[in-house]
Amino acid sequence: MKDTKKQQELLTQIANDLIGEPVKEKQPEPKNFHTANELGKMFGTNGWGVEQMAQKLKLQAPVPESNRFGKWIQNGDFPEWLYTDAAIQQIEQYGFLVK
Repeated sequence: MKDTKKQQELLTQIANDLIGEPVKEKQPEPKNFHTANELGKMFGTNGWGVEQMAQKLKLQAPVPESNRFGKWIQNGDFPEWLYTDAAIQQIEQYGFLVK
């Protein structure tokens, strides 16, 4: 097997089978990611305003984790949160509560 990701998945599945743990199904990774500045333009604010809403709505996972609302990437010396379409929907639905 040349695909190390497939190898790791297979080894994880075998280990879980041996100890009786159920295999957790991976959620497909979202395809579209957006920066805070991009969302700011959509919502008539800036990246900082989006970050404030995201914090109040608890959209961001701890660094370096990800969730259905986005993922962390390394942008130079600093981590940057990229937002998914699910985050946009949350902000559209609940953002007015945190303005």
